Amino acid sequence: MQRMIRDLRRKVRPNYALPGGQFEAVHRFYADCTWIIRGFYLVGLIFSYGLIAAISHKDPANADFLWPVMWLDFGGLRHTMVAVPIILFAVNIAVLLRPELRATRALFAVFCLFSSAIDISFGAINHGWHIWIWISVMMIFLPDHRGVPGRARKLTALSVMVYIQAMILLFYSMAGSLKLIAGFKSLAAGEMGNFSILGFSSLLADRMVQGSGVTVLGDYVIAHPMVGYPFFLGLIFVQALAFPAAFIPRLHRALGLVLIGFHLGTGLLMDIYFPAHVLWLALFFVYSPFRVARPRWRGISRAWFE
Repeated sequence: MQRMIRDLRRKVRPNYALPGGQFEAVHRFYADCTWIIRGFYLVGLIFSYGLIAAISHKDPANADFLWPVMWLDFGGLRHTMVAVPIILFAVNIAVLLRPELRATRALFAVFCLFSSAIDISFGAINHGWHIWIWISVMMIFLPDHRGVPGRARKLTALSVMVYIQAMILLFYSMAGSLKLIAGFKSLAAGEMGNFSILGFSSLLADRMVQGSGVTVLGDYVIAHPMVGYPFFLGLIFVQALAFPAAFIPRLHRALGLVLIGFHLGTGLLMDIYFPAHVLWLALFFVYSPFRVARPRWRGISRAWFE
């Protein structure tokens, strides 16, 4: 029985490294992981600077503060709200200088939440902040260490990286699953929906009426529904099945590029752009520490079935 369980675990476990190369792989994975962590906080520096500019031009009297920053109202600090992203910017610099300190990473997550909440308190929801907040929270669980990290600390950092990747793809799977459910409901009701040939073109037309009315490719796809239908249908299934790919390193780079293409498509077709999501996909998947740039298919298949 124990042998059967051991063989089953060997079959289903993610193949992050071939047998015999685990120690070398851990060093390479960790080296890339440290650069990705610094890259995340470097991008955060750009975001926090942008939040200073955005919030400083808004009238505090027009804000309906969300629950994370209601203390600005209770404390009579409404007119000092621009100080929050300024503090975030300062903490961000501190994290870039000493990313190994958990206290600064935790402080960054807190003010990331506060700054994003202030920005959204003016009515327009910025979905780009959601993943940014959650990544910053998960970064708190990276090991707090000084000096040369040991093997246990390296493995802990890599585990957190896997959890971050899984969390990002979970968002996409949730979105894809909702599209699948909506499509099946439309089929059951005999209505036009996500699985209909005209479903995507109808969605584009509705979006263009609600938005600016003009997009780069929207008119063409509406006039030629068969052009967009297979891409839309395929994307629904890619999104719904994205989460398991977090544990299949060979798919990281390809999936990251596909989802970046998805965001490019939503911009050209629907005038909905997610620059923050593109950055996170490029950082955590196209440049995943577990990525396989040149897969050794024969060695991988041999290791999988041994």
